[in-house]
Amino acid sequence: MEDAPWALKEWSIAIEALLAGDFILLLRKGGIHERGEQFWVANNRALLFPTVEHQQPYWLKEPYRDRVLASPGDANPNSAMITIPGWAEITEVLPVASPAAAAALLPHHIWTAEWLRDRMAWKPERPLVALLLRAHRFHVPVTLPREPRYGGCRSWIQLDKAAIAALPASEPALSDDAYRDRVIAIETTLTAVA
Repeated sequence: MEDAPWALKEWSIAIEALLAGDFILLLRKGGIHERGEQFWVANNRALLFPTVEHQQPYWLKEPYRDRVLASPGDANPNSAMITIPGWAEITEVLPVASPAAAAALLPHHIWTAEWLRDRMAWKPERPLVALLLRAHRFHVPVTLPREPRYGGCRSWIQLDKAAIAALPASEPALSDDAYRDRVIAIETTLTAVA
């Protein structure tokens, strides 16, 4: 990753699961502070910025629910530092056109059916977007000073280039074949309900 001035905020547990290769799918409508009040892709490559904002165990399937209860992760908003464990390439941005399409995606992510219904109902005029991410784990996580501008309900944070000038080596969470198989499975699922 040559240059990554953008970080994509996501629940700490979701980033852990992405980097473990458990899933590749994020569903977004955008945060309250999004540009144009809907989700947009700032860059197809982004650091994965863990947060505990809005992260609730009851919105997660097992075993992720238990993992959040056992350890809230390294995304404490009161910490002076933030640890970035990896990065991702957004390979696909797919519209989720209906509640039926959203429901069909349930086997492909870590959130509960209740979370999905709530997500669809929130600001129904905003389209739901499926992001397929090829996640990469850093061999040594990147630690950055936490800044007030990182807070709030937003998907994207632009970082200072100096802070990310020398990123460590990384490796993909999934092999090329395993990633491609998951992409095909998700695309097939969405095509079947279109």
